[in-house]
Amino acid sequence: MTEYHANAEALRKAMRQRRVGELKRSQREAAEKGDLSRIAIVRYESGQISEDIRPSTLAKIDKALDWPEGWSDKILNQTVPQQDPEPEPEHPGVDLQMLAKFCHAVTTMQHAMADEIQNIPEDVRSAMQDVTIAQTDLLLDLTDKLTAGQS
Repeated sequence: MTEYHANAEALRKAMRQRRVGELKRSQREAAEKGDLSRIAIVRYESGQISEDIRPSTLAKIDKALDWPEGWSDKILNQTVPQQDPEPEPEHPGVDLQMLAKFCHAVTTMQHAMADEIQNIPEDVRSAMQDVTIAQTDLLLDLTDKLTAGQS
C-alpha cells in the first residue's frame, strides 16, 4: 500500500467519524451542505479518493463536515496532530460469519426494496432512502466496532 492510500484511509475514517459520530449528519445532509453529490460522499467515505483530488473538492468536504478550511488537505498530508484513540470495548463471542450474513441479508433487502420504491410518492421515497442510509451507517459502525481487533 502506498503512503497516499494510507492517507486516503485516514481521511475516510475522519470523514465518517465527523459526519456520523460528531455531527449526526446523514450523507445527504453533508452532501447538500458541502455542495457535493451524495454519491461523492459515499465514494470518499469508502476510501475511493483519487490521488489527483482537487483542492476545491477538499474545500467542499471541509464545508460539508464543518471543518476549518484546509482540514481535509491536512489529513491527506498527515499534518493534523494525531490523538490517541479511545480504547474500543471488547465484544467477546462475536461471530463474524453471522455478522457478514446479517449485513448481506440487509443489503439484499435494500436492493429488493429499491425495485419496488419507484411506485411510491417522491417525499415518501426520499424519507425511505434516508432511513436506508441511516441503517447502512449503523451497520457499518457496528461492523467496525465488533470487528476491531478480530481480523
